[in-house]
Amino acid sequence: MNQNNWQLAPSSPGLKDKKVLVVGNRRPIIQTLERLEVPFAIWANPPSKRLTKCLKSVARSYPAKPADIRDVTEKEFAEFGTFSDVIAGTEASVFVASVCRRALGARKTKDTIALRCSDKQHMKKLMNQCSIPMADCLFQMDAEFAEQVFDRLGPKVVIKQRRNSGGRGVSIATSIEDVASRKERGLLYERFVDANEMSVESFIRDGEIVFTSTTNYLVKKYANLVPANVPGKILNRALELNRTVISALKLNWGMTHAEFFWRADGKTDGVLFGEVALRPPGGYIMDCISLAFGFDAWEAFIANELNLPYAFPESHSQTAGVALFHAGEGTLQAVDGTDLIKQIPSYHCSKILTKPGAVVSKRVGVGEVSAYGLFTSSNASTTSRDVLESLKTLKFRINQQ
Repeated sequence: MNQNNWQLAPSSPGLKDKKVLVVGNRRPIIQTLERLEVPFAIWANPPSKRLTKCLKSVARSYPAKPADIRDVTEKEFAEFGTFSDVIAGTEASVFVASVCRRALGARKTKDTIALRCSDKQHMKKLMNQCSIPMADCLFQMDAEFAEQVFDRLGPKVVIKQRRNSGGRGVSIATSIEDVASRKERGLLYERFVDANEMSVESFIRDGEIVFTSTTNYLVKKYANLVPANVPGKILNRALELNRTVISALKLNWGMTHAEFFWRADGKTDGVLFGEVALRPPGGYIMDCISLAFGFDAWEAFIANELNLPYAFPESHSQTAGVALFHAGEGTLQAVDGTDLIKQIPSYHCSKILTKPGAVVSKRVGVGEVSAYGLFTSSNASTTSRDVLESLKTLKFRINQQ
């Protein structure tokens, strides 16, 4: 990311009148607000660390009921008066932030929109009403017996939690026992789709899409490429569906991250809607957008959230990719290949997030990473090749206990 391309500074018009509540722990959001000297408070679960400038930091779970969310908001943050804006940084905080906006007098979004972007049941029902193509699904409340799940959806079923993202709470069921083993309430059953995956990231302002980027999932949960290197027909269809999804949501402002399945194998040629989120993507996709388009995507996100003018680039200048690494369960003994990864031609930077001696838990979502590497070049094939090569280069020695 070229920091010389920053468009916002503490002296920028409109910033002096801002006071922000951040709901959800996203470090780049905090760093950008600190750089811009915007007063902010944060409600995060788990808590946010390394805060240098903050009105108040609250670490507690998010209630499910709007009345309880309002009670916490008023108790913890009303002492600071009216907030100009409330920013949701994570999936779990989207609906919470929507309720907080009303309690604190901030710029508002409709609770129904937030719910449709954070609850898969509301989301899928809306998209079905709008005839948006997607994998067939069944809600737990509609499946009286496990047999119904397979009768409706086929021999392989994806089980998801309604209000989770990044691969958390997802399992594959191929038997009645698999379905019965999931004891949670409010599950979603979805037909398994054997297809490639991609996403579309959009900034919306005054009901219009003002910037769009696309991401190709080279290896799901482990490797991404921006912009997506997919067949033109697939790309155009995904962008068309993305516009339809955003229109169906009646979204006036925000950033969306919409995921799609696609196949183009000669037998089938189509795109299916997967999910949409009203928040920045994970998996260091924001960093890839910054590198590929030559601007600070996190700064642009803050500008959009604070209703400040921002000049988006018209197109990308290069391709960018990210490799995500997870050490595996156990105690990390050592990391090998840190020098070799730097010799990969399109290498940009890398960071080891888990130090030797740390105990590593099972990976349950995209957010659990032990290291990452960013790569950039003018050629999509070169960047893709190097990202995949890096996955074989960095090795973690784990003592499994």
